[in-house]
Amino acid sequence: MALLEVDSLKIAFELTGGKRLKAVNGISFSLDEGETLALVGESGSGKTTAALSLMRLLPKNAVIDGGEIRYKQRDVLTAPEGMIQKLRWKEIAMIFQGAMNALNPVLTIEKQMVEAILLHETVSNEAAYARAEMLMRRVEIDPKRLKQYPHQFSGGMRQRVMIAMALACEPKIVIGDEPTTALDVMVQAQIFELLESLKKEMGLSMILITHDLSILGDICDKVAVMYAGEIVESGSVEAIYEDARHPYTQKLLAAYPIIGKKRGLPDFIPGQPLDMTKPVQGCAFYSRCHKAMPICLSRPPLRTVEGAHQFLCHLEGEA
Repeated sequence: MALLEVDSLKIAFELTGGKRLKAVNGISFSLDEGETLALVGESGSGKTTAALSLMRLLPKNAVIDGGEIRYKQRDVLTAPEGMIQKLRWKEIAMIFQGAMNALNPVLTIEKQMVEAILLHETVSNEAAYARAEMLMRRVEIDPKRLKQYPHQFSGGMRQRVMIAMALACEPKIVIGDEPTTALDVMVQAQIFELLESLKKEMGLSMILITHDLSILGDICDKVAVMYAGEIVESGSVEAIYEDARHPYTQKLLAAYPIIGKKRGLPDFIPGQPLDMTKPVQGCAFYSRCHKAMPICLSRPPLRTVEGAHQFLCHLEGEA
């Protein structure tokens, strides 16, 4: 039985002038215990919006247009606010994008971490501080630095602090929203190694949000590729890397240079993402697709290759 299930989720934003932006358009996925799922796609594809809905952290102008979110078989969308407050950080926690923006610049790390623990746990100040020290050690930072402010840490260190805060109440699921944004490749590798070790040590389930398919091989079990609010391809990491079927997934993979191949500019996806305030006819990727056909102006079917590998496309077999 899945730990988390999302079924046909639709989310829209009410904009000024009576406009409506369809950010998430009927996505479905599940997450088992100890599993890591990657939500992949360009900026604006709906990844973060979908993730925020799991903790009911969407902004006030967001509207759930349909679908279900179930955590341990409990309906998250219709649950009372009191239950959701208990779920946040205790059951599902989030590593937000951009640690410098997520941390309060005028409070010490100690103040912020201890406050989070006391808000969700019935423990003494001393016990909360002891846990904060333990968490700092776990992410390989000297606990003495709890007395310091966010600006006194490097980018990689701040990201480690954010990971420690996400683990403060020992959640079952951790969501990482672009957890290595703006970090150099060496620090990125260190952060992902840390996440992988913590996942094994604590038995975590994880959802990683990223636009970078090249970093998923060692840490993720399965991938859901999003475009224009839809999951256009999903499957195991091996299936996506070795047998990508949707043209969008193929273009994302081709956008990264491969060591050992002839040097040159990598491939790119022409055009711009869709304006999601307007109705989408047929395949959302049609205007940018290098394999577009007249039939793509009609709604593409969801095809299954083998097992859980699925893709949303008119092309059959080898795409």
